[in-house]
Amino acid sequence: MWILGAAAATLAATAQDDEPAIDPATLYFFFSPDTPRLDELAKALRRSGVPVRPVLLLTGFNDWPEPFLSALADLGELRVIDEEGLALARLYRVARTPCFVYRGHVAHGARTDLKEVLTCSR
Repeated sequence: MWILGAAAATLAATAQDDEPAIDPATLYFFFSPDTPRLDELAKALRRSGVPVRPVLLLTGFNDWPEPFLSALADLGELRVIDEEGLALARLYRVARTPCFVYRGHVAHGARTDLKEVLTCSR
């Protein structure tokens, strides 16, 4: 009987460990190379004063346009292999980019008002 309990506890701990850590003070920004207005959005995010966690979603390797490369410089450090970012994309059901997640609120679209997103509270 204790073996089943230990196995259940191990499975529960493993399931919890698979959940990505979510910081409510961080704005999660999901984007891809073809995200509209990416360079403008990246600059606005940098100026926002809020911690930003960029998550680059790729479907393959293509020639990347200059606005994309410029946006990478504005967004700062990116993870090359981002398993946590993919888990976050699954958790928030990110289906298109750009996608902004802040304090549990999800907003899609290049015309998203970042000031409005940043006023969200739980």
